[in-house]
Amino acid sequence: MDRKRTASRGEQTTTTAASRLANVLTSNDATQSAEDLARGAAASKGNEAVQEWLNQFGSARVQLALDDELALNGSQVDALFAIEDTPTALTFSQLGLHSDTDGELTLNLGLGKRHFLENQMFGYNLFLDRDIQGQHSRGGLGTEYMRDNLRLSMNTYLSLDGWMNSKKQTGYNEKAASGFDVRAEAYIPTLPQLGGKLAYEQYFGDDVGLFGKDKLQTNPHAITVGVNYTPIPLVTFGVDHKQGTQGMQDTHFDIAFNYSFGTPLLKQIQSSNVAEKRSLAGSRYDMVDRNNEMVLQYQEQSSLSVSLPPVLQGNSGQILSLQVKATSKNGVSYYEWDDSLLTAANGKIIGNGDSWQITLPAYVPGGDNRYPLSLVVYDKAGNKSRSAQTQILVTEYRADNV
Repeated sequence: MDRKRTASRGEQTTTTAASRLANVLTSNDATQSAEDLARGAAASKGNEAVQEWLNQFGSARVQLALDDELALNGSQVDALFAIEDTPTALTFSQLGLHSDTDGELTLNLGLGKRHFLENQMFGYNLFLDRDIQGQHSRGGLGTEYMRDNLRLSMNTYLSLDGWMNSKKQTGYNEKAASGFDVRAEAYIPTLPQLGGKLAYEQYFGDDVGLFGKDKLQTNPHAITVGVNYTPIPLVTFGVDHKQGTQGMQDTHFDIAFNYSFGTPLLKQIQSSNVAEKRSLAGSRYDMVDRNNEMVLQYQEQSSLSVSLPPVLQGNSGQILSLQVKATSKNGVSYYEWDDSLLTAANGKIIGNGDSWQITLPAYVPGGDNRYPLSLVVYDKAGNKSRSAQTQILVTEYRADNV
């Protein structure tokens, strides 16, 4: 039967072409008619080529979000591109640009694969996130599961670089925070326009800005509850409320435009097609459900410093004064000396604060009478200074050295 249908289409195409050619030959201006026919054929082939090119892609999403202060923080643009698409598997890449609650822009680049069974899908993905302003990098690994009217996902996030000077928090360093989240999204089969979401997220470390740079917490976690309404496949309205510890909370209203490449626009603006979007087949090219905004961790920069004179020299057994210069805005808690070689030679160091005394060891004829000495200090906030070094030089006792 397929062969007959194919043959019928071929015969119809041949008949149409013959008819058009006859019109050209019988036209008063055969040359102009031939040009028009060529242009029409080229345009038709061009449209087919463009449509075929678009069909290889997946979908695009533009989401505009309003926070509690009616600012457009949290808005985003995403696109999913099909790399290899078969009935049982989809290999894809995903590209996105997102702004967070502090106005930071994050670029997301992901690669994933989805395996389709009869009525369910299992998938996995790998992402690289890049904070454009702060130049931070974060890796992400996720898994997902889908079936009709249900979607589950789990994601982990891992910081890929160290501390950097914060451009927005004076006196602080910052880096991407590491953490994870678990997400669920479901729709009512009898009312596919209405959906709900639930998410739990946890990040690790001190001074993490899960709710922004001005609301830092230790090992913060939060639960997000949301509802969304999709009157037509192209448009979705949503509201999310995130509740954290210590009274932290945030509410976002958003409108998302979801465009499917290769699908006629008319089909995307008909409310009767929303139910199809909730099916497993209709959600084949949906974006990966993850937190594309980079959560940052902060570290207060310490003004703690310590210095020692470069060299101290004295005779065997002599007691020398050693001036230590330590500064700290939080106050010095204690001093930590590395004097192992000095004490092994029966020398010693005693004192407190800025004033210390060193008893020099005996001079060793023909030996190495140099003893390195280093010091770090800790402030009352637990910060540690960089190490300061000096060298102790012991000379042989002689009457003319006195």
